[in-house]
Amino acid sequence: MESILPFFEFLVIILLAFVFARYMFDLGVDGVSYSDAVKILQDEDSSLLLDVRTKKEFATGHPPGAVNIPVQELKNRLDLLMPHKDKRIIVICASGMRSRMALRLLRKAGFPAVKNFQGGMSSWKGKVERPMAR
Repeated sequence: MESILPFFEFLVIILLAFVFARYMFDLGVDGVSYSDAVKILQDEDSSLLLDVRTKKEFATGHPPGAVNIPVQELKNRLDLLMPHKDKRIIVICASGMRSRMALRLLRKAGFPAVKNFQGGMSSWKGKVERPMAR
């Protein structure tokens, strides 16, 4: 009996790690790569890039055309996104964690075509706009 106990402990740890990873990252489900995001965003009339980083982070550099609504404010500012409800929305943040939270919130609010940009800004390979120095 004692020889089986470490095996079950190991199984419990593996199971918990899997559940945690699935909850936090959804194992890549609903994720979009840089190349796929670029294809989607080429059609500006039917797509939107939503940056959910803080205003300060956004000011350090953001993809051209991105709309900034920090994830902490998103629930109270959904009205700003309603005109874009039927567009394909790609959500980006610094690493992918906050954009995942935003994706869930948008889906619950009835936005059908929301994707999480995989890897966050560190995976963005395109141009980055920065404010002009005064």
